Amino acid sequence: MPRTSGYQVLEILGTGAYGTVCVAQPIGTERKVVLKVLHPELLTHPDVLARTRDEARLLTRLSHPNIVRVEALEQHQGRPVVVMEHVDGVDLGTVLHHHRAGLPAAIVLASIRSVASALDVAWRSLKVVHRDVKPSNLLLSTDGTIKLVDFGLAHAEFEGRETQTLALVLGSLGFMAPEQNSGGPPLPSVDVYALGITTVRLLADRTLLLPRSLERHDPELVRQLGLLEVEGLSADALGALRRLLAQMCALSPAQRPSAAEVVEALEALAPAVDARTLADFGARSVALARRDRSVQPPRSHPDWPHVSFLDPDEPRLLPHRRGNAGPLAALVRILSQLSLRPRRRALD
Repeated sequence: MPRTSGYQVLEILGTGAYGTVCVAQPIGTERKVVLKVLHPELLTHPDVLARTRDEARLLTRLSHPNIVRVEALEQHQGRPVVVMEHVDGVDLGTVLHHHRAGLPAAIVLASIRSVASALDVAWRSLKVVHRDVKPSNLLLSTDGTIKLVDFGLAHAEFEGRETQTLALVLGSLGFMAPEQNSGGPPLPSVDVYALGITTVRLLADRTLLLPRSLERHDPELVRQLGLLEVEGLSADALGALRRLLAQMCALSPAQRPSAAEVVEALEALAPAVDARTLADFGARSVALARRDRSVQPPRSHPDWPHVSFLDPDEPRLLPHRRGNAGPLAALVRILSQLSLRPRRRALD
């Protein structure tokens, strides 16, 4: 994909430790994309730059309907910009806020089956271990499709990879497998563990709190799963689900099933959900999320200085640090909101 002449930023989705994510429209087109823009102060960190390039290379090599697609890694004013497919959706962590007793069992099991399928393909093709599976990294689209997103912590083996997996503790508390605390080499079993924890979180809106000791972990896991009640499942199906989750979240990685075995077990456990049911749930969930979310015009958003350089009509400002855009940037934002933005030559 060639470098564009610029983008019109339509919505700023948020800012994290490494960058800002926004929805944008390439100039001269009518399609939408999602852009991940690295913070300018991180441009001097070679490891961060290398990991950003690796994530983009990885996702351009992965092809699966339940994995977000990366279209290109571009350079704009010397800053790397990851261009991803736009998914009109909402993450399952946000969806859960509207279902305090948990999501419908059919929706959860279909979603987890899709994610397990994506993890299986990712491991078999490029030895990918995601390392950060959790509800907020599962995106539900308006057509009912689940997309696994955010491979920033992923480990993979592919030609051209720049970074090496270090002995670091990577993941999100509450979803990390016990062995991740040791900083050992990542195996796909850590994703299966996180997927099991995620399943319980989505079904019951609660997180399994498990001891790390060999003697207590698995008995406590079985005890807590025994309290799990799932509306819409027969007693036999619920028993099979509890046993599957006990295996997925076992303390020993060797006792956990593979992602492919999880897919097989869930296919036997619950019939396929009608696509119209998934689409209806997805559309309603996205509508609820939009109702609760106040969307600011991009130029009035506090993170606008992080992405303003993407707009070819935006005046080029002196480099600034995140969270401190300076008085000139503030003045430009105010004038922009009043449709009195000064001409570019006035600030050159």
